[in-house]
Amino acid sequence: MKPSERRALREQKAKKQEKIPRPKQKQSLWQTYPKLITFIVCILIFLILFGPYNISRIAEAIEERKNQVDDKTNIPMQTVYILSDMGIEVSWIHFQKYNYTDISYEIDGKKYIKREYPVGNTGYIIWVG
Repeated sequence: MKPSERRALREQKAKKQEKIPRPKQKQSLWQTYPKLITFIVCILIFLILFGPYNISRIAEAIEERKNQVDDKTNIPMQTVYILSDMGIEVSWIHFQKYNYTDISYEIDGKKYIKREYPVGNTGYIIWVG
């Protein structure tokens, strides 16, 4: 067979192969949606680590904390006597669990905050600043 005939046969085969569409290879799910699968895996890991039980426990703790903040009471008169005996050792920590009203004011361009704590049902108020 002559080289020109061989070339002609090769060209015919190439034309036949061009006409026949090759079936596309199916891609795996990972190749099609890598970001989606990564996201789902991260969510699953989060749920395994923290779990629905832990998430509900966290939500309950937040609700408890909100309720504790809302259930603050006025300072009882007995506590006022105890705090007055402590003198200099009294700090903000002693007043955290009681109702208060913030009052801010300005003197000579400096801002100050003062809190008013009601004492029981007596009508007395303690100013802390």
